[in-house]
Amino acid sequence: MNLFHYCSNAAMISIISNKEIWATELALSNDLLEGKWIREAFLDYCKDKGISASDQNELLRHLDVVIAMAGYAGFCMSEEGDLLSQWRAYAENGAGVSVGFNKEYFETLGNLKRDRGDEFSAHLTKIEYDFAEQKKLVAEHADEILKLVADGALRWPTLLTSEEDEKKWREKFRAMGLRFIFFYFFLFRLKNPAFAEEREWRIISHIFREDRKENFGQLARMDFRSYMDRIVPFVRIALEPLSQPSISEIVLGPRNVTPERVVEALLFKHGWAHVSVRKSSASYR
Repeated sequence: MNLFHYCSNAAMISIISNKEIWATELALSNDLLEGKWIREAFLDYCKDKGISASDQNELLRHLDVVIAMAGYAGFCMSEEGDLLSQWRAYAENGAGVSVGFNKEYFETLGNLKRDRGDEFSAHLTKIEYDFAEQKKLVAEHADEILKLVADGALRWPTLLTSEEDEKKWREKFRAMGLRFIFFYFFLFRLKNPAFAEEREWRIISHIFREDRKENFGQLARMDFRSYMDRIVPFVRIALEPLSQPSISEIVLGPRNVTPERVVEALLFKHGWAHVSVRKSSASYR
């Protein structure tokens, strides 16, 4: 199975010549709810369970703490290699390319980096857009949280008969707060259903941050690129030689006038002789 990354011609040349991809900070993407959509699924789940509005607000404050902690860099791909909306949005309005990557290659690379203990991971994950499925994904941890809420974790006891009673309540409150940490791993797997057409998969790298100014954690060990209105951190992920090929094909956008033989020569020069090149079938100009 191929997964396609839509990009400019310059980005494709960089991938081919440097044999690496860039995973960029997802919180600075074009989706304002990136990493935050889980709030919608969790909130709706709480409503289904009859949780009061005041408790919902308190629980969202706990979830927002986890969201604020999260740092993820991602390299985004689609199951579709010739989709007009993708050409328009991510590939120079159809003048760029889509690069077809081998899904199995990324699965192997992710396992290799995990086993080696690399500082920056490369975990392949599929994005979930279906709201009902999103609620199922959060249900396991939400149920544990709501059990603690039902047991009084959000209510300071009005009658404390002993220090032991206070200790028990604090333990419940702490257990509830810690359970929210499990949502960390879902933050960038769930997206607004409005983006469903993109059929997105991602290579994700977890970024651990430090709040102190003298120590920015992994953020300070990332690279940085500039856009018109922002500076975006990114992680370089090398396309290491493995048993599977990393790139299978290049699709030239509908407005890309580059002759296929030119791209084939570029691929050959940098050791990608077995990558096929084809033109988009979209009649867009």
